[in-house]
Parts: sequence; C-alpha cells; structure tokens
Amino acid sequence: MPRSDLIPRASRALEGRADKSLGRELVAAQRPAKIAAARIQAAAFTAHTGLVCTEVVTAAEVQAVARQGAVLDARAKAIGDTFAGLVTTELARLALEV
Repeated sequence: MPRSDLIPRASRALEGRADKSLGRELVAAQRPAKIAAARIQAAAFTAHTGLVCTEVVTAAEVQAVARQGAVLDARAKAIGDTFAGLVTTELARLALEV
C-alpha cells in the first residue's frame, strides 16, 4: 500500500470514532502543509512555463535578427527582455501572495 494512502485512511478511521475532535485536529494540522505544497507546485509550474516560453521567445528573437540584421536587433532584444521581465514579475507576485 502506498504511503500516500495511509493518511486519508487514518483520517477516516479517526472520524468514525467517538473522539471526533482528534480527527478534526489531524485535518487542521494537515491544512498548512497542503496549502504550502499547492503554492510550491504553482510556483514550480509558473517557473517551468516561464523558462520554456522565454526560450521560445529568445529563439524567435535570434531568428528575427538573423533575417533582418542590425535594424531589428534593439527591438527584438527589448521584446525578449520585456517578456523575461513579465515572467519574473509573475513569479514575484506568486511569492508575495503568502
């Protein structure tokens, strides 16, 4: 039996007993950990998505400069840097939502 099945099973067993307050205490004790885990997963997903998309934008920037030359260099760099800043801002926003 996987370990992850033990906590819900133990929690259900406690709820069925006469001392329901112990079951409520267990659920309350688990709540902060579940919230923290959800925040960590959200940040990891955002960071991963941001890195992958930044890589795509950077590749497009390099291709555009290769096609258009120095004329497009500053604009393409500004677009890429702005996008990277957006990703960073979103990660910082997640970190501040504590």
